[in-house]
Amino acid sequence: ISVGSQDAVDAIKWAEQARLNEPLKAKELVALGFHGSQNRDATSLCAARIDDGRIYHLRTWEKPPHVPQTEWKVPRNEVHEAVEGAFAAYNVTVLMASPHMWQDEVNTWEGKHPKQVLEIWLNSEMRMDQIVERFLTAHRGEGLTHAADEILTTHAMNAALANGKRKPTAEERDPGASEFYLRVVKKSAIHPTSAFVAGLLAYEARGWAIEHGLDLFKGPPTLWL
Repeated sequence: ISVGSQDAVDAIKWAEQARLNEPLKAKELVALGFHGSQNRDATSLCAARIDDGRIYHLRTWEKPPHVPQTEWKVPRNEVHEAVEGAFAAYNVTVLMASPHMWQDEVNTWEGKHPKQVLEIWLNSEMRMDQIVERFLTAHRGEGLTHAADEILTTHAMNAALANGKRKPTAEERDPGASEFYLRVVKKSAIHPTSAFVAGLLAYEARGWAIEHGLDLFKGPPTLWL
């Protein structure tokens, strides 16, 4: 792991924040997060409920253990069907997607769902740090819950936070805040973290939706951008 890394989640706190037997309901108001790979990591789709921010794992595609790495690729048609299925099943405010190696698919989703899809390139240290900070604030406080999904939990435990570049000096910075931009890394190259990253994106998308004028009583606004 990179120097200066730490666990992405507190295992005890994460267990306390699990909520069983509360599935998403049809047409419930949600935000989606998507993190994709081609064949070396998993590809995942998660949701965050707008009402309370609870994170739900919807689907993950991982290489089967018995299949050689060179012979497996993420089934893109299945991924596309899952994303469209989520839009059909729920009231989706926004999908926040990392387009790395999935640019064509993300463009297709943008075309089918105008103003409901946001591309987020995770190689921006400042942007990634903002996403991590929102999650950590909720996780370390009382604002986060998740649906106790096994894959989401495994990927969260596989993830670590590593220091990136040093942040610009700011007198108003919280004394307890990191001096460096934080980014998500794997604890081991063979253990995927995609569902965790998709969960971060879903939670960030939920915050973005509320910030940009979502009225929880009236549904999503007619104009996003």
